[in-house]
Amino acid sequence: MNTQRISIKNNTNQYVDIRLVQQICELILQIESESQNEAAELGVCFVTDEEIRKLNKQYFGRDKITDILSFASEFEEVNYLGELIINLDLVSRLEQKAIYQELVALLVHGVLHLLGYDHINTKEGEIMRSKEKVITNKILEVLDHNGK
Repeated sequence: MNTQRISIKNNTNQYVDIRLVQQICELILQIESESQNEAAELGVCFVTDEEIRKLNKQYFGRDKITDILSFASEFEEVNYLGELIINLDLVSRLEQKAIYQELVALLVHGVLHLLGYDHINTKEGEIMRSKEKVITNKILEVLDHNGK
C-alpha cells in the first residue's frame, strides 16, 4: 500500500476532524492511484469566507466566495500534488448531515484537480464529474461501513 502524507491546517475557529479529513484524502488517493507505487503528498487548508475570497481574487481574478480552490504543484519530479483550500464557513452553513457528504465531495473534487483532471470543456467535465460520483460514493460507502 502507498504511504500518503496529508498536511491539514485549520485557519478557522470551527472544529475540523483532522483524522477524518486525512482518511478521506488517503482513500481518494488509493482509489485513484491503484496502479502507482509512489507515495503522494498534499496539503488541505480550511479557511473562512473572507480568506477564500481574497485568495480567489488574488490568484484567479474573481472577487467572490467559493467552496474550494486547488493549487496543483508545478514540480512534477516530486510526489507533492499541491494544496486544497476549503471554505469551512460555506460548508458549515449546510444542514448537519449534509456537511459530511459535502466535505467528501469537495475533497474528491479538489484531489482530482491536483491529479490533473479538469472541467473546463464539456468532455473533460463529463469525465471528471463521472469520476467524482464514483469515488464519492465509494468513500461514503467505506466510511459508513466503518461507522463514521
